Amino acid sequence: MTAGVRGAKETIWLSARERKKEEEEEEEEEEEEEEEEEEEEEEEEEEEEEEEEEEEEEEEEEEEEEEEEEEEEEEEEEEEINKKIQP
Repeated sequence: MTAGVRGAKETIWLSARERKKEEEEEEEEEEEEEEEEEEEEEEEEEEEEEEEEEEEEEEEEEEEEEEEEEEEEEEEEEEEINKKIQP
């Protein structure tokens, strides 16, 4: 009977060891998944920041172009006024 008890204890011990190993593997998988999710979130944030920067640059360029156009129009108006004043 002692051999039977010893065998049962070994089986229980092996089962507990296997369960522990499985739990560790599951934890590792969960950690990896979390890391991947974090990386994806960081990438998305970086992409959003880049898009925002591009949009800001485009807006700045548009504003500069508008300012240049306004300046040109003002210069043309001044020239026309000067032409009318001077015969």
